[in-house]
Parts: sequence; C-alpha cells; structure tokens
Amino acid sequence: MKIILYDKFWDSNLKLPRKIQEKVVDFIKKFRANSKSAAIHLEPISTFKDPQLRTARISQKYRAILHAPVTGDMYHLLWVDNHDEAMAWARNKVFEWNDHLQSFQVFTSPEAIDAPCSTPTAEYHDTAPGNGLFSAYRDKDLLRVGVPEVLLPSVQGLADLSDLEALEKFLPQDAFENLFYLADGVELATVIQDVEDGKIESSSQEDAFNSPNNQRSFIEVSDDELLNELFTGEVRKWKRYLHPSQRKLVEGNFRGPAKVSGAAGTG
Repeated sequence: MKIILYDKFWDSNLKLPRKIQEKVVDFIKKFRANSKSAAIHLEPISTFKDPQLRTARISQKYRAILHAPVTGDMYHLLWVDNHDEAMAWARNKVFEWNDHLQSFQVFTSPEAIDAPCSTPTAEYHDTAPGNGLFSAYRDKDLLRVGVPEVLLPSVQGLADLSDLEALEKFLPQDAFENLFYLADGVELATVIQDVEDGKIESSSQEDAFNSPNNQRSFIEVSDDELLNELFTGEVRKWKRYLHPSQRKLVEGNFRGPAKVSGAAGTG
C-alpha cells in the first residue's frame, strides 16, 4: 500500500494542535500498515463532488481527507482538519490525473466557483475566443499548460489579471502559475517547454507518477524519515516539493564544478 502526501496537506497539518499532529503521524503509520483496518473509519461521503474522496478518523473531532484509487493501492492524503472544516474543504474538490502535465491535480469543481470574472461560455473553442485575458490562446494551448478541461470556460471568462488572482484558490497551483506567466508576457512556447521538461518518456502509468511535474506536489511516504520530520515539526516543504527545474539541478550529475544562477526569489 502506498500513501502519497499532497503538498497542501502540510499547510493544514501545521495549523493543528501539537497533540493532534502527533495523532496524524500515528494515523499515517496505521494506514500504511493496514488501510482496511476498521479503526481507520475510511468512509465515502455521498455529498462529495468527487466520488473517490474519503474521510478517515484522526480523533473524535478531527478528520483526514484522502483520495482512494479505483484500482490499485495508491492513496493520496490531501487535507486534515476539524470535522466540519474538513468536510467543507473536500465537498467540491476534484482530484484527477492530467496527461498534459503528467501530474495529478486538485481543484474546485466549476459549479462551485464564485469568482469576480466575466461569465464564461461552456463552448469548446478551436480558435481564440473574445477579448479577455487569454483571448490570444486556443483551448488546446491552455490545456497544454495545465488547465483542466472542465475549467476552460472559467479561464476563458477572465477579463484581467485581478480576475486571474481571484480565481487562484480554485485552480491547480501549477495551472495558475503557468497562466500567470502567460499573462505576464512569457511566450507560450517557453511555458510549454517548461511543462515538457518536467515529464518523463515512458509508456508506463506507474513511471509517469514519478515525473518531476507530479513530484512537485505529491511525494510518497516510503520510509520513516518523512514521518519523523512530520512528528518533530521540522519538515521543510521547499526541500521536498521541488519545481522540475530545481529537481533537475538537485538530482543532476555534473562533471566538475557547476554554477547555478537565477533571478531574485527563485530559490
């Protein structure tokens, strides 16, 4: 059984009381040992938009949100919170694989989006529509930079940068960043090349799960080192969840000295 940690999970966990954080670590250990244990209380919720999302009991008051596979043994731990807050977070979330990015994504179902942007059209465009923020791009361009197909109408309805910023909390993080680059004037070909550089060449779906694009947001708990960091509160997300360009440098082999440079704030 594999348990994969979503990078946003850490944000929710760090807000919990210390004793509950310790219970989260115990929960992960128990889940890795036996995900079918009755003590875990892994349950589907009929009101969730995504039928594969599950709740699990951390304590009487706290719940974890996980994505359960249709087949296989790969579970994704997405969020942990008070019962009501956890239910509210998961209610309209969608978890799906994006072949264009070679990565899983978490985003809000379009029916639940409440953002101050232009009213979108549900029509799929082969040519660039309207005069909005992304009117210069076809749907196939936006798909290639990571926009989920169901969110294309919402993105097409954006009038300006403030609309994009209002939509950020509903979008997958990678898609938002790529859209921001486009809005900031970065060439489409450059953004697409960055996406392609984060993919791997393999016909195996399991290999694709290990792509740099996917590891940017999802990492497997394969040993106790990560759990120890979680338990002690010493986890550093920036060391684990690397942008593909960063991972290429960190894991690369260099013959002799190498110089790495970048703009301020790039890490």
